[in-house]
Amino acid sequence: MKIVKKILIILLIVVAIFSAITYLDYFLAKSQNTIPKIVLKSENKIKQMKIYKGLFYKVIKCSSNNDIIYTDYESSEDVCPRKVTYDKDGYFTNTEGYKISKKEYKLMSYQNIYTFDTIDSIDKKEDIDNYTFVAFEYLSKQYILKEDIEITHNEETLKLAIFPTFKEENETYEFIYDEENVEKLYCVKTDENNQTTFSKYNKETQTCEENFEKISMDSKWCKLYKNSTLVYSLDENLNYCK
Repeated sequence: MKIVKKILIILLIVVAIFSAITYLDYFLAKSQNTIPKIVLKSENKIKQMKIYKGLFYKVIKCSSNNDIIYTDYESSEDVCPRKVTYDKDGYFTNTEGYKISKKEYKLMSYQNIYTFDTIDSIDKKEDIDNYTFVAFEYLSKQYILKEDIEITHNEETLKLAIFPTFKEENETYEFIYDEENVEKLYCVKTDENNQTTFSKYNKETQTCEENFEKISMDSKWCKLYKNSTLVYSLDENLNYCK
């Protein structure tokens, strides 16, 4: 019995050490956005991804853009954008035989808001209109802060926010943060309730307009976005639809 007890203790120690090493491997890799070492690797060429399975998680690396996505075993693996082929007129034909322009496809698949499988199943113009609407409205509100600029407004020190513009750059459609586009410059402040609001910034006078408003979406967007991957990733604290 003593030998069995010692063996059990040794096994428990080994399991504990292995679990600790596995968790440390996971924590370090995730914090650095890299692939863990203690994983089992497989590849799905159809979905254009490599899958790395750990004890309690899995990591997906997208072949098309090298994105690394940490997830669990219950989540869908349909998370990667895929490389598609366009014809001479700039259209991708999905398996339903529906032609989708490069601009439409790039917008819908931006940040994987709509997965390849979802886009591949489109069979009517209404879907394209709805999907591009949801993607554009969301992505056009993803601002960055200009860290080296501070604005004084009503004795408050505010930051400058730059909102993106969707444009074609070198035959690629991207959201570009263009500081020269004065229509995309806003003053931003956060109140004591941690609510962030925005006001148009006048670059010539370096002042803010008085009406500060929070980012919000209309009822159409709030209904349609639930059919996109944003339903899983949208930060509820943003309160877009409240």
